[in-house]
Amino acid sequence: MANALLITGRTEEVGKTPIALSLALKFEEEGLNVGYFKPVGWKMKTKDLMDRDVKIAKSILKMDEDETLISPILADRLYWSADLVKGDVSEEKKTLMNRITKAYERLSKNYDFLVIEGCRNMAFFEFIGLSAPQLSVVLNAPILLVNNDRLTTVDEVIQDAKYCTVVYGNKVLGAIINNVIRETFERAKDFMIPILEANNVHVYGILPEKPELKALTVKTILDVLEGEVLAGEENLNNMIENILIGAMRPEAALKHFRRAIRKAVVTGGDRADIAVSALETDTSCLILSGNLFPPARVLSLADEKKIPVILVSYDTYTTVEKLNECKMHAHLEPEKIETWKKLIEDNVNWKEILEVAKKQP
Repeated sequence: MANALLITGRTEEVGKTPIALSLALKFEEEGLNVGYFKPVGWKMKTKDLMDRDVKIAKSILKMDEDETLISPILADRLYWSADLVKGDVSEEKKTLMNRITKAYERLSKNYDFLVIEGCRNMAFFEFIGLSAPQLSVVLNAPILLVNNDRLTTVDEVIQDAKYCTVVYGNKVLGAIINNVIRETFERAKDFMIPILEANNVHVYGILPEKPELKALTVKTILDVLEGEVLAGEENLNNMIENILIGAMRPEAALKHFRRAIRKAVVTGGDRADIAVSALETDTSCLILSGNLFPPARVLSLADEKKIPVILVSYDTYTTVEKLNECKMHAHLEPEKIETWKKLIEDNVNWKEILEVAKKQP
């Protein structure tokens, strides 16, 4: 069986996936054949319904295995059978756990080391026995905690470590703190590390915030929305930090749009007034919903400003919903993985993580 490490965090969007993949790439540099495993994935609202993290991990680590082996269970907000709703989880738990362990055993034979990622947050699927701490026991994989920097970070990491060790008997290797703003980076190191270490939580590193890692590119949303580029094709690498809906009067729209920079504006193709207002401000991309082709003056202005215009078939609500889901994975765009890897190299004692994980029985 391969050595393994399970990465989880209290909340979503703490950087589990890019940290997991960056560590995997660093471990590969040590001569190991490293794979990725996500026991419980989350369906994306795309044609193939696969977990986007899994698709990206498979590509980056050049894994040959089918995605259904890398992530044997795919959940979503509707993943509740009638038995689960009634609280009858014993048979379902047995079936799902069997699927996970079989996939894990098969995958383990192909790799020296597996980086395992918990789904969404640490408690997800606790009621059916498939939360990250519970899976850590079954898969015999020590836990690495990842948390974003905020007021309660120290308390939460200490509490999470105690929960894992006391309730489930997990081996918690320690923690990585992510997204520490640069202004407080040095102070955070001086404050957090001693307190966490004094409470038996080893800190392997603290990562500074990099806002550019949270921004989407126009090319990514073009792929997700399966749209058609009508103008500005030369600037598909524009970064998007904000997503706004244009559904108001033109005079109100202009005021609204001026407040946000590097934004994508979603509006109907028949709202030329809104489209023009968006193009007159700091807009990275204009998205026209409902498959409604805009007037020529809109495309002419977009070409002049070199702003991409994308036509999509979805209505405005569905378009924005897809964009918000896509934004959760902005940090996983392929060109950003090297930046994440450099962050790990410069700020995390990744060799110690590997050595400690390899020593686990």
